[in-house]
Parts: sequence; C-alpha cells; structure tokens
Amino acid sequence: NGGHFRFGTMSWRKTDDGGSNTITVTVETAWRSSYASTYFIPARSPSGEEMLKINGQKTPVVKFGDDTEEFFEAFRVTAYSASEDWILGEQVFTHTYSTPNKQGVPWQITFEGCCRVRDLKNAADDGPVGSPWMLTMDVDLLDRLHSPRISSLPVFYIASGSSVSPPAGPHFQLVTTDGDPMIEEAISWELASGHEAATDFSIATATGEVTVAPAALTAARGLSTASWMYLLAYASIGPQNLKVPVDILVEIEPETTAQPQMSAIRQILSDTLSHPVSTEADFVLSPQITAFPGFEIEVDLEGYYTGETQTVGYTVGKLPAGLYLSTVMGTGRSSSELAKMTMKWNPCTNQLGTATACVDVVNSMGVASTQQCLRMHVVPDDGPELSVKLMTTPTTTTPATATTTMYIGREYQLELEATDVNPSDSLKIEPESCTNFQPFSPECQLLPFGSELQEEDMTSGVREVGETVTRHIAYTMGSITLAPTYNHGGYTVRHCFKATDSCGMARKQEPVCDEACPGGNHMMVKCIDLRVERCQYVVQSGQNMNQIAAIYRSDWLQLWSHNDDVLRPDMILEP
Repeated sequence: NGGHFRFGTMSWRKTDDGGSNTITVTVETAWRSSYASTYFIPARSPSGEEMLKINGQKTPVVKFGDDTEEFFEAFRVTAYSASEDWILGEQVFTHTYSTPNKQGVPWQITFEGCCRVRDLKNAADDGPVGSPWMLTMDVDLLDRLHSPRISSLPVFYIASGSSVSPPAGPHFQLVTTDGDPMIEEAISWELASGHEAATDFSIATATGEVTVAPAALTAARGLSTASWMYLLAYASIGPQNLKVPVDILVEIEPETTAQPQMSAIRQILSDTLSHPVSTEADFVLSPQITAFPGFEIEVDLEGYYTGETQTVGYTVGKLPAGLYLSTVMGTGRSSSELAKMTMKWNPCTNQLGTATACVDVVNSMGVASTQQCLRMHVVPDDGPELSVKLMTTPTTTTPATATTTMYIGREYQLELEATDVNPSDSLKIEPESCTNFQPFSPECQLLPFGSELQEEDMTSGVREVGETVTRHIAYTMGSITLAPTYNHGGYTVRHCFKATDSCGMARKQEPVCDEACPGGNHMMVKCIDLRVERCQYVVQSGQNMNQIAAIYRSDWLQLWSHNDDVLRPDMILEP
C-alpha cells in the first residue's frame, strides 16, 4: 500500500473583502491514477461537481500555522494521463487569520502526508510503503496580496544517454504563473534546505533552470528500468523572500530507453506564416509568446518517437480557462512523420497576466519527453503606430528621399503605413479631417490635388521585425501618387490621416467572455504639411521653352526672360 503521491505545490491570494485577513490557498497535487484503495473516495461539492476525498498512510492535511488545519475532502481533477498514470487536481481552502502576519514574521502553511512513490533513489526515509512529504509556504499580507503559482506537469522525464539531443538533455526549468506579470521579475529559486537531492540537482537562482548531476545520470545509465528521484524546490519573492514550494518527481531513463521528442512549438500567425518559438535544434527552456484579449492565438505542437513502432500522444497539465485542444494528427513515428496537436486560445480581459500550458510527448509505454511549459503573456491591446512620408520618385541616378517640398513637373509618393505589435490585429488607414490639427497651417484638406485613397489599394499582412529578438507585427500600407501641375504653385496645405485597429472578438468557447470590444478601439492620427514651390518647374528630358510655356499657358518669350542660363529658346532641355 501507499506510494500514490506524485507532485505538490501551493499558492495563495488575498480575497477581495476589504480589511479582513482572509486568503484562499490553492493546493495542487498529483496522485497515481491506478491506485485502487479506499484512500480515494468519490464525492460531490454542494454544486454537484465531482470531487475526490483523499487519504493515505498518514492523512494528507493542510496546517495554516495558527493551530487550525483542514483535510483533502474536495479534490477537483484538472488533468490526467492514462499513459503516465497520474491524476492532477486542486483543492482551494479559504482561511482567515487574526493578523496579517505572525508577530512580524510570515505565517507558515504546511501540507504533509504519506506516502510518496516507493524506491526513490534519494529518499532517506523510504520505508516499505514509501516516504512522507511536507511542503511549506509563507504568507504575509503586509508584504503582498498574493503569491506566484508554480506550473508543471507532475513528472520530468530525463534521458541518461551520453549523447542526447537538447530537449532530452539533463536540464529542465521550473516556471511560475501569476495574474501580475511583473511579479515574476523578482522571483528567485532554491532547493529546499537539507534536501536529500542536493547532490543530485542544482538550480539556477534567477531562472529556475535545474541541472541533473552527472553522477545521477551515470548511475541510471546502465539500469534496466527508470530511476525515480524527487525534487523539492522553492520560489521566493519580495523583501522577506516569501516562499512557495514545489515537490516533483524526476524520472531518469536508462540509456537503452528511447525517449519521445518535442520537435517544435510553432505559433501560427497566418495561413502562410508560422514562427517556431522552440525547436529541437534550438531548444528553448521556457518558450514564450504574447497574447491579446479578443484575439485568438494558435500554437502547433509537433513531436515524434523513434523507438518501437507505435504512435505517440501529448500530455497536458492544467490549462487556462477557454484554451482548447485539437485531436492529435499524424503518428509521430519519426521526425519526418510528426504527431501534431493544436492549441487555440482567445483570452478575456480578466485574464491579463501570465498563463502557462505545460506539455510533453508521451508513448504508450508511459515514457515521455522532457516537458515544456509555454508561457503566454496576456497584455492589453495597444493602439497602432502610423507613418506618413512624402518620397521623391527614384530615377536611374538619384534614390528616393523624404521631403515635404514638391516641384511642378516631378512625381512623388505619399507613403502611408500603420503597424501594430499585435500580429492578429486588423488595421485601416483613412483620411482624417485636419480641423483639429492645423494651428500652423493656413489651409487644411483631406487629400492633396483631388487624389483618392482606396481600401483595395492597401496591402495588409504580418511581418517579422527585430534583429536580436524576433517578433511579428501587423501592418497595412499604401501610397498615393502626387504630381503637382502648373496651377499648384504656392500650395501650402496640411493633410491628416488616421490609423484604426479592430476590437477583436469575444470568446465563444466556455467560459464565454461577455465583452463587446475586448481589444478596445484605438486611433492614431498623423499630419503632414505639403508645399509646392511657386514659379519653379522640373524639366523633363527633351522639352523646350515652347512646350513648357504651353503647360503654364504662357509664351516662350516670357519664360525665356526668367531663365538667363538658357542660351536659345529652341534649345532641347535636360533635367
């Protein structure tokens, strides 16, 4: 008996009830799903939701540090894996303290019980039914209003082979999720004090990157079955280094065991454009993308397995509300015959912050790739940028240059471009009344010289920008050809244009977002003052005085009298 505990972490948040010291504590745990015992008892919440009551050799209990405790009687399943043999879920406790902290030091919450999986390589007290566990968490309501949440699947799978590709290498990363993305900048990581695994693992303080010790890999390499170890680590935050825990299993595969691989995590930006946020060749420990309320993101997961002929699938952990998954397409039997699953998510405005989806590729034997946690930073959809430039038309000898002064006889391009950091946004450029934008201009018009700006003449799409960090933006661009004629001399007019973006769409999947315009309406206005020089003309190749005089409805004699450098009125002129 025993040995059904796989994973545990805790987080907390102050409730919105004024000045009380009430918090909600979320305890997330994973247990062996094939465990048959009265330790798992089906139950229902008052609302009818299916729950589990969980017991053990030592009853799992949450102690709040003020002589009160509660048991696991309302465990709600949030994810499961038949191949990896676990169920993942959470129970939320509400607790009120008498004071914000305990006489100047944090309240300390513990979650403890028995038993872990048996035969852990680094559990000093591993008995016939497994070893007990105990996680601790700090709470100080004068320091902050909530803690970060550690996101992970219950098990990290590591290859022990001496020559392995980066995704299966001896590195993995612990990550946090929080409603406030700025909170993550101050997080530091450490292994638990006195933890038996201190010689088997090391952890990077700033990033949460865990390295498996070479000795642990060597010991597992020649075995016939996988080696199991547990890792207990803490994420600390704030001036008092308030800690939240994670207790996780690490399975190191023998050298003879082929491990599935995550080939790529690829963001789909359009029908013809995708961006790999993590690939097998360029492994990213914590791939990240940016999302915007009201705009659906689409991400393809690609994986394969080169062992015995069998198909592979995906294991996912707790997902953000509203994120949904496709069925798995393809067998994944080789790197050229990938198994692909698509994630789609349209976040609501109340989901601003950082959300995480942890995933691995798993075969039917229960062996999986090293998990990756895709972090999705949901930020408000800001307005577009707008550029308005007048460019000279290039010739064989002179390139196009920016200007605001035009000459009769020459052609120009008024170039308009709107851009938006949200690659899913739709942009539109239109003339804008410049009544409110003309304090320095004697005249104001919509479009110069009676020109037109048609929507079908605009080009829109998504393009890649950035040199060191690649990102993608939406754009809409177009141009207006301007060729001032003889009667435009002295033209000095301000012209304004506006760029607008779209609202996005409210989410239709459960839970539905009841929002009319989740992305918000934004507008950017830019103006340009155009001037046409009076009594100046750019000669075209092959023209003479007679032809130019006809354009101005004058005669060659009057024109010649103003151009002393022209020796004869019948001279063929050149630009």
